[in-house]
Amino acid sequence: MTKTIMIIDDDESLLTLVGKILRRESLTSIKAPNAEIALSLVEAINVDLFIIDIMMPIIDGFELCRILRQDSRTANIPIVMLSIRDDPKSINESLIAGANTFISKKSICSNLSTAVHSLL
Repeated sequence: MTKTIMIIDDDESLLTLVGKILRRESLTSIKAPNAEIALSLVEAINVDLFIIDIMMPIIDGFELCRILRQDSRTANIPIVMLSIRDDPKSINESLIAGANTFISKKSICSNLSTAVHSLL
């Protein structure tokens, strides 16, 4: 049974890149350009893992992570936080918000597959 991963990022080129990486791993991806759309999609789609960008308008990745952790339907679904901001403060805040792991966008091509498979 194939796993479904929701990618939430306001950068279309990153959504495309992550989708390609996941497709190579025989994983299905659902793309959401912001947190509001992601939350509406969660109502209709069974998601096995979330990949969330930190810097997004209106609801940032930290807040989205907290919202997902407070919802009984999504509380136990693994979350990978993704950002160009890879300073210790951002990484720590990601983990405090409820992310299982953090990946820098600078190393996405080399680290995403490993992180995803370790959480599924």
